Amino acid sequence: MAAVAEVADTCEAPACAFTAGDSSTCGTGCEYTAAADAPAAILIDVRTLINSLFAAGAVMISFGALIGRASPTQLMLMTVVEVGLFHVNEWIGAGELSAIDMGGSMFVHTFGAYFGLAASLMLSRGGAAETQQDKQHNTSSHTSDITAMLGTIVLWVLWPSFNGALAPTADSQMRVVINTVLSLTTSCTLAFIMSHWVGKGRFNMVHIQNATLAGGVAIGSSSDLVVGPGGAVLVGSIAGTLSVTGYHYLQPWLQDKLGLHDVCGVHNLHGLPGLLGGLTGAISAAMASEQVYGTSFEVLFSEGRTPATQWPYQIWALLLTLTFSIVGGALCGTMMRMLPGVGKRYRDDSHWTVEAGLPAP
Repeated sequence: MAAVAEVADTCEAPACAFTAGDSSTCGTGCEYTAAADAPAAILIDVRTLINSLFAAGAVMISFGALIGRASPTQLMLMTVVEVGLFHVNEWIGAGELSAIDMGGSMFVHTFGAYFGLAASLMLSRGGAAETQQDKQHNTSSHTSDITAMLGTIVLWVLWPSFNGALAPTADSQMRVVINTVLSLTTSCTLAFIMSHWVGKGRFNMVHIQNATLAGGVAIGSSSDLVVGPGGAVLVGSIAGTLSVTGYHYLQPWLQDKLGLHDVCGVHNLHGLPGLLGGLTGAISAAMASEQVYGTSFEVLFSEGRTPATQWPYQIWALLLTLTFSIVGGALCGTMMRMLPGVGKRYRDDSHWTVEAGLPAP
């Protein structure tokens, strides 16, 4: 960049200047100024990349509701629309309302789940009904189950760092890791118990692949707050139970009564636990105490906020997220119907070259 951008005096790091080809940084919290005619600088740091990861995560969650039922062209449209709405929702919820959502229970998981579900519902309207062959193709195999289980293990290990990636202090990072591990552990335990119970003595791989992670989703909004070991265990237990119950009872009912196709069950892993996480965040904020945190409420929340005034903003952010995701997903699904759809549902050979001798699905 030809113009020189100087660091304002408010920068906590030593003063420095940016010139053409200079890739150095002065740390976060700096204010940069440049000549009026200079091109606008786009600063990319770790925080920016993490926020981008969250946006991509929301899209991947939505993709789970549509996989096998939408063409690449339709999915590209969904990606563009959803990323834009994701950032608008986060800007209002986290920025204007100053809602706390450290692990993304609301802004990532709830938004991605209900955006994908609304898009799936609208995409199904007016389309041909599923045939018996479609239902046969929409099944897993031993190989896909093992591969998915490996992914579950990786996600289980990753989740504490995902929830705490943007934690501002060492204390909050510690709380995030401990709360997330406790919640994940109990959701994993309850997932096995509930799967064995509803399966009348047999475990279901779908339950184990997904509900074991529900605790990480549900603890997200309150992961950096002092919920206590008992609170984290309770949240994880409810999340694991809720997720398995959703897979076994609610998902088939929604498909039969509403025609809502949720291919990967994102409602049970991300939607319901995300709603639980949003409510848990509001309760945790309302119960916050300066004596417990050892700091003022202005540091914990935002200027002028107290527990009595913070928790309503948490509820408003959750309702805002539901509105943006459902309305935005429904409009996006309507637009997706105008584009060429998938040729054969739930089959790889619709858009991929499949090697000879391998099964297409």
